[in-house]
Amino acid sequence: MDMQQTFEEKVDMAQVRQWLASKCLSSLGRRLVDAMRVMTQTRQINQRLTCVTEMRRLLSGDEVIPISGYHDVSAEIKRLRIEGSYLSIDELTHLVQMLNTVHQTLAVVRRTEEDNDETSQYVTPVLASLSADVDSLPQLCRAIDRIIAPNGEMRDDASAELYTIRQHIRQETRSMSGRVQRILTSLQADNVLDADAVPVVREGVLLLAIPAMHRNKVAGITHGESQGGNLVYIEPQEVVQANMRLRQLQQDEREEMVRILKTCADGIRPHRDDILQALRWLAIIDFTRAKALMAEEMHAVEVMVEDKAIIDWQEAYHPLLRRKREEQQQHCVPLTIQLSDDTHMLVISGPNAGGKSVCLKTVGLLQCMAQCALPVPMGETSHIGVFKKMMIDIGDDQSIDDELSTYSSHLRHLKRMMQEGDARTLLLIDELGGGTEPTAGGAIAEVVLSELLRKRCRTIVTTHYQNLKLFASTRKGVQNGAMLYDDVNMQPMYELVQGQAGSSFALDIARRVGFPQTLIEEVKTHVGEQYVKQEQFLHDVYRDRRYWNNKRKSVAQLEKQLQERIEKYSLKRQRLIDERDNILRQARMQAEQLLSESNKLIESTIRTIRESGADKELTKTARRQMETEKEKLLHTPEDSPKRRTAKGKRKKETAGEPSMQTSKLQVGMPVKIKGMSGIGIIEAMDDTNVVVVTGNVRMRIARNKLESDFEPSSQMPASAAQKKAGIYVDTSALTSSTYTTSIDIRGQRAEEALANVERFIDETVVRGMGSVRILHGKGDGILSSVIRKYLADRREVKAFHDEHVDFGGAGITVVEMH
Repeated sequence: MDMQQTFEEKVDMAQVRQWLASKCLSSLGRRLVDAMRVMTQTRQINQRLTCVTEMRRLLSGDEVIPISGYHDVSAEIKRLRIEGSYLSIDELTHLVQMLNTVHQTLAVVRRTEEDNDETSQYVTPVLASLSADVDSLPQLCRAIDRIIAPNGEMRDDASAELYTIRQHIRQETRSMSGRVQRILTSLQADNVLDADAVPVVREGVLLLAIPAMHRNKVAGITHGESQGGNLVYIEPQEVVQANMRLRQLQQDEREEMVRILKTCADGIRPHRDDILQALRWLAIIDFTRAKALMAEEMHAVEVMVEDKAIIDWQEAYHPLLRRKREEQQQHCVPLTIQLSDDTHMLVISGPNAGGKSVCLKTVGLLQCMAQCALPVPMGETSHIGVFKKMMIDIGDDQSIDDELSTYSSHLRHLKRMMQEGDARTLLLIDELGGGTEPTAGGAIAEVVLSELLRKRCRTIVTTHYQNLKLFASTRKGVQNGAMLYDDVNMQPMYELVQGQAGSSFALDIARRVGFPQTLIEEVKTHVGEQYVKQEQFLHDVYRDRRYWNNKRKSVAQLEKQLQERIEKYSLKRQRLIDERDNILRQARMQAEQLLSESNKLIESTIRTIRESGADKELTKTARRQMETEKEKLLHTPEDSPKRRTAKGKRKKETAGEPSMQTSKLQVGMPVKIKGMSGIGIIEAMDDTNVVVVTGNVRMRIARNKLESDFEPSSQMPASAAQKKAGIYVDTSALTSSTYTTSIDIRGQRAEEALANVERFIDETVVRGMGSVRILHGKGDGILSSVIRKYLADRREVKAFHDEHVDFGGAGITVVEMH
């Protein structure tokens, strides 16, 4: 048994192989599982691990990898080397199915990111590279399809001769069936056969099953009897010649089919190497697919290996133990372990049945799997090295044939390790020094460790010996490790902690199983006070570590809950933002619709004034009134800073001007408006505004816009020009609307976005807004660059900058207006 085989056997690699083989679709993949070996070339291992990563991506996506047609036809193809040999119809069917599977799989692994793009890359580049020399031979499949039907039978038109022969067979069969049916009817009429009797076919010959008592009543050739002897199978004389002709035709058919198959084989023979290459590639696909499926089941990751002799694993699981625990609905404790150039030897101690041997097997199995290019169940931040040699000494290798005791076999293994080990060797040794007298065993074990340390072998050993724990604590490059034990509940925790020695908890376990306290005190006397103090110190360390571990888990749980709440409230916040944006978007649409309708009303009024031939003064007045109402419609709410500023300016402008005593105003009273020559009538009023009708024009104006020195008696209630024009403007329809201070141009082309922003800035200037926002998104920065270049050229823009990171950051530009 070679070194690798021994190592794999000791770490239960055979069970992993069985698991992997069960995921294969065919013998093609299973043969690769059997041939799988530990590799030492980093590049080769990582390439195969990358294949698994790509396969997992394919299996989790929309692409479908064929799961049928994985037929191993290698033996049949190799047989074609002999001239005159040919494949049967079933073998040809399997060949076509295999090549079709290759064709479909090639289409999947050779898919590129963008079709018809010469610079596009393969979605699965490594799997695609492995298919570089693979040809699915579609022309060969078409040639075979021309002679083999989908139902697995040779087509009638595979050749003209075959078509003619089968036509004759069908004609002869119909003729013979008619003759047999006439004979059958006659025999039934003579009561020789029952009414439900039917012809039978034996060895391709149409026969009648005649009762033995009537055998002489039917002339023909007897072809045997039934098992009970009560029936005789007779070929009627009338159809003997027909059966002979039919058999000859069937023989001609077989000969023609063989000729066709040989011709087909002649076409296949030049492509033998291509077919075998396609088979090898299909085997790799099956093998890689099995790896990917097993990786999903064991929650494994494809950690790329490094060309170093290191072990730096986080949260590593023994896959077989974990699967067993999950089936039992039990928890499996992960292993975190480190070996490096600085610390290349680890001495693990702890109680019996505490997990020391499992720790060794976990390291051995996962390292073996990794160097076989199998995904391993451990944290993604782990680092896996590559070892040139791996050796293990675990269990009982006692041999009667070699007359070796358990200890002798251990010494033989240790000797080989010291001879062959180096800095790229991984050594796993269980219970070093055990199996013999403790004093000598401990001394030999320490010498062995010193030699392995000198050769810088990466070594993990388990032990109970105090001298080895002391050795690990005093020598450079060596570290103690402890398997944790719950000294309160008196049960192992199966957790490895590096940096401290473990306790065997021998006295505690003896106390738990019922040893008398007097005997335990006597044991303490024998081992000495120093040992008892050391054990107590280790107990205190265990207790403190357990306390802080529990505290750490509690903090981690609280952090997880906090993170979940943060995500929950972030989601709610985003939902509110989306709802707000939706409301603003709807409000903007309503405002734009109302503004459009108002603009139409205003333009219609102006057009009517122009067409009426009204005087210039009236035209100016009506236009001014329309602009006033339009401004009211477009302005921000009453409490906005800019509107308050505008009001303040108007108050300053009207300060000191004489105004009409508004307390004397009444509905129906004639009034005159500042800047207008006409006279209007008050139709309605409130505390601040009045509605004045001048001719057919109705206007809503502030009370202080009325003339103070107006004499009603000397003025007409409406100008003749107004009456003549028949103008009527109902500004009550121009109600206030919601105005949005932002524009969303995400997803628009640069030209379209620029035109929309230009209109938006124009409206902003007209409305006198102080600050607006432009939502352009981040993307490639094209929209942002175009828009900001435009803003830099606008004199009305005071400054612009990114929005705060909490509200969109670089995806939004805030524009400050003069």
